[in-house]
Amino acid sequence: MRKLFGSLEGKNRFWAINICCVITFGSFSSAERISVEDFFKEPYCSDMSLSPDGEYVAFLSPLKDVRTVFTNEIDTGKYRGLQGDRTQDVTNVEWAGNEHIVFSLIKNNIYANGLYSAKRGSPRSTRLNRGDVIRIVDPLKNDPDHVLVWIVASHGQDEVLLKYNIHNGWTKSAGTKIPEGVKVLGWRTKRSGEIYGVRVYDDGDEYLLHRNSEGEPWVSINPTEKTDLIKSETHGFDEEKNAYYVVGYKTGEETASLYLYFLDTHSLSEPLFVDENYDIYDNAYLRYCPKAEKVVGMRYVAKGLRNIWFDPDYQALQAMIDRSLTETINLISKVDDHLNRLLIYAYSDRQPGVYLCYDISKQEVVFSLPTRAWINPDAMARQNVIEMKMRDGLRLEGYVTLPGPQSEGPFPMVTLAHGGPWARDAWSFDPIVQFLANRGYAVLQLNFRGSTGYSRRVTEEHSGDFRGMIDDLSEATRMLVSKGIADPDRLAIMGSSFGGYAAVASAAFDPELYKCAISINGTFDMEGQIKNWRSRFWKKRQGTSASDFWIETLGDPEKESEYLKSISPLYHTEDIEIPLLLVAGKSDKIVSSRQTRKLAKELRLNGNEPLTIYLSQQGHSISDSKLRVKVYSEVERFLEKNLFLKPKRASE
Repeated sequence: MRKLFGSLEGKNRFWAINICCVITFGSFSSAERISVEDFFKEPYCSDMSLSPDGEYVAFLSPLKDVRTVFTNEIDTGKYRGLQGDRTQDVTNVEWAGNEHIVFSLIKNNIYANGLYSAKRGSPRSTRLNRGDVIRIVDPLKNDPDHVLVWIVASHGQDEVLLKYNIHNGWTKSAGTKIPEGVKVLGWRTKRSGEIYGVRVYDDGDEYLLHRNSEGEPWVSINPTEKTDLIKSETHGFDEEKNAYYVVGYKTGEETASLYLYFLDTHSLSEPLFVDENYDIYDNAYLRYCPKAEKVVGMRYVAKGLRNIWFDPDYQALQAMIDRSLTETINLISKVDDHLNRLLIYAYSDRQPGVYLCYDISKQEVVFSLPTRAWINPDAMARQNVIEMKMRDGLRLEGYVTLPGPQSEGPFPMVTLAHGGPWARDAWSFDPIVQFLANRGYAVLQLNFRGSTGYSRRVTEEHSGDFRGMIDDLSEATRMLVSKGIADPDRLAIMGSSFGGYAAVASAAFDPELYKCAISINGTFDMEGQIKNWRSRFWKKRQGTSASDFWIETLGDPEKESEYLKSISPLYHTEDIEIPLLLVAGKSDKIVSSRQTRKLAKELRLNGNEPLTIYLSQQGHSISDSKLRVKVYSEVERFLEKNLFLKPKRASE
């Protein structure tokens, strides 16, 4: 069989020399204090993509505090920036052929503002759509004059699927009607750009509708009904085999496997991949080859991101890259249509990330750009993987980062709780972790029960056990105290979103453990949060899927109000005695800032005056880099005040 990439013989050594000279490391002491700005300002480049012909890259970069899109001609080094607006950031950049890019504008990550196109290298753009919330479904490789666009939310109109002419904004029907009676969650297209699948939500169920060609009726695809899978999720489609890639479980299995599900016979292939320790159910991202037009691998999160290649040529490429870059996770993020140039993203716990373009025919790196060149990896702390056995026998995984080469612990420690809670931490560069470590704190990140990507016993059986999640954080913190890593008199807990809930809930439900807590955009009233998911804003975008999921997982406010109050720190403020720092975005649509205001009011009534920061025009994340610097400068002062002044013991 002819290799996709031609011969790779004799190229490894030359490539290793060229790659290794790109990423250089400084030698100054890791005890050097690094500014807050260096950790939290915008990366120099992000979201880089490779043009289909492999001649150009496009990436986002800040210019005068506004995120701008740049295109760079790889061979000449010529680049040109396009600022979509003086106050709005560019986002969602896609190549439309080799000569044009399309993108949206967004302000403070709160709302999208239409669709724009620009000729590569031009300083001017063409407005295609003025103010709708849109998603680019397919750049239409075989029709470079058009892009397939989904109008998700518009001014008083129903959702619609359209083809936009990238030169003048004229539209025409995509030939596909929104299925009646369901809420559309996403679309899937064939190589030709034709819609073959639509992900929908209807009456509590999320499933896939499929059709083989335009004009045929939609048919529900549910492998669980036709096979011995007890739970399944459909992914990409193999047109030649008329089969879907399906991730699912069989009876007694703790982690899901990847299969092909054949539509003609309603049968499954043998497992294509399974990891007995890490679950890929909500965690699998299929990789396509643009030339072979087929799935050639997948990516998922284990301790960190892991590449799995089914194709031997991609396996050989990955092995060659990994031999050259031995201390980083190396992702082949894009491949050109000729399979000659690869866009690689290399990162680690200490390396913020470097983009590299490797030319196979020239056997060299022809382009490289670090995301945060001002960060010296040698000055960053190691993120160590740990495993902990909880009192009930459940084994959990997490990460501990220790501060610098100074004397051994016990250190002051921050327990950093992740959001979600149906999410997880992974081995990677985290500016918050590195900032805290640089200031002298150990950092604990625990993937508590309910975190995604683990066995069903860890992830599914405890998905609604919020009190159990808080207990896990407390138990893991005490374990590190018992091992002499953490100082029991200098413990803090911090987090965003659900992590913000975890910080305040820990202060209420385990009031003796921590000396202070920090919450950013936290939710403190579960009954109120479920009602928020029922709001008009979310019904417009998700139907009732969000509120249905929360009700199924936690309980119906109409029937289980007392239980929801029992896990909500808003109703337990009398037990909170430690100092709190509360941060909330005034424009947060996911968790209303009213929750923070209510909590602060209740705390004051109980004699605890929290430190509060309300951020104008900020949503669920702090998108403005200047405000991020402001917030984490306050975090630094708050922790120093409450942790570094070690209290004397009675016997001293």
